Amino acid sequence: MARTGITEYDLLISCPGDVEKFKDVIEEAVEKFNRLFGRTNSVLVNAKYWKSDSYSQMGDRPQNILNRQLVNKCDMLIAVFWTKFGTPTDRYGSGTEEEIEQMISSVKQVFLYFLDKPCPPSEYSSDYENVRKFKKRCNDRGLYKVVSDERELSEKFYEDLTQHFVEILNGEKNLSVQNTFGGVRNIYSSGEGYFGRTPIYASGNRLKKEKEAEIIQKILNLQRNTLPGRTSGSAGIPGTVSDAVIYRYQKELIMDFAEEYGIRIDSTFWNLGNLRRRVIGGGRVDCDGRAEEMKRYKEIQDLCGEIEEFNRI
Repeated sequence: MARTGITEYDLLISCPGDVEKFKDVIEEAVEKFNRLFGRTNSVLVNAKYWKSDSYSQMGDRPQNILNRQLVNKCDMLIAVFWTKFGTPTDRYGSGTEEEIEQMISSVKQVFLYFLDKPCPPSEYSSDYENVRKFKKRCNDRGLYKVVSDERELSEKFYEDLTQHFVEILNGEKNLSVQNTFGGVRNIYSSGEGYFGRTPIYASGNRLKKEKEAEIIQKILNLQRNTLPGRTSGSAGIPGTVSDAVIYRYQKELIMDFAEEYGIRIDSTFWNLGNLRRRVIGGGRVDCDGRAEEMKRYKEIQDLCGEIEEFNRI
């Protein structure tokens, strides 16, 4: 759905109850995509989930209501299975299966993953046989991925989501988007978006050199003006406030760039004081701390986005 100056997409998170505990890592992947890729390419992905984005309504079967309120309005879907297949609906083996089929019938993008993570005996479900049968049925219908745990799920989904849009940006998908699972759909609508933009470095080597110098200067400025280390911490309970950190992939991204240009980064570079963060839904993050802590966190996130785009182009 196009908006003035930016193209927004609604992504539906669809999964049985045993995967719900991993919803946060999917939202983190969406937030990472928006920050590192979407921001520089005028794209925003909004994560939707039935518990937070549906409302009370009577008069029809629950899945029909969810289809009208969410499924039909979303542009993409990520479906994840682990040990359970889910609650059957009138037409399908589970609500997640119906949502997948609904998206495929509308020729929309579906990302499909199966968790191969060990399950404690107390959480084992005999419903797994239905997951296995569904996975087998999918073999000839498209591409899906098997991931070992929730962190790999987050990483692989970020990669797939980014590649999905990179191919559009590069013109490889042109006016339609080839689904990871299930077909082709036209994603164009009236209004401004990023499609068809010329890459910011396409006009010649001079702009590339200028961008190199700009990134180098930002790294040097951050290195000169560090913050003290953390003096208090939170429990880090999923879904609540936790300590803000710079993730390993972000550190590696910046350090690889710095090393190429002979810049040494000290460990204090990553200090954020006592800044806290919380995923507030839709892949968005809210921070709480002093002005200088929030400013440094944003500067490092922005730096990652610039290096990411520089490397990609």
